[in-house]
Amino acid sequence: MDERPFGVRRASLADLGPVLDTLVAAYGDDEWDRWAVPDDDRQGRLRTLIRVSLQTRAFPNGEVWMTDDATSVGWWLPIDGAPVNRDLASQADALTAEALG
Repeated sequence: MDERPFGVRRASLADLGPVLDTLVAAYGDDEWDRWAVPDDDRQGRLRTLIRVSLQTRAFPNGEVWMTDDATSVGWWLPIDGAPVNRDLASQADALTAEALG
C-alpha cells in the first residue's frame, strides 16, 4: 500500500522556493499579517519573515511538509521558540526587524 496516497512528503531546503511561494500566498491576506507587516513591499517582507522562520527553526527540525506540487504546505516551529540553525539565528533578529518595518 502506498503510504503517500496524496503525494505528501517531508520538504527539504531544496524545496525552499516553492514552499515560500505557497506560504506567502497563504499569509498574504491574513488579518494579523496585514496589521503587523507594513504595506510597502508586504510580499517581500512576508517572504523574509517566513524564510527566516523556515531556515532557523522549521527545516532544521524536519517539520516542513508539502504536497509534491507544493500547492499545500504544513510547517511547525519548536514550542520553545529557540532557533536551531545558529548561523542564521544571528541574522534573524535584524532581518525580522527590517521586515516588520
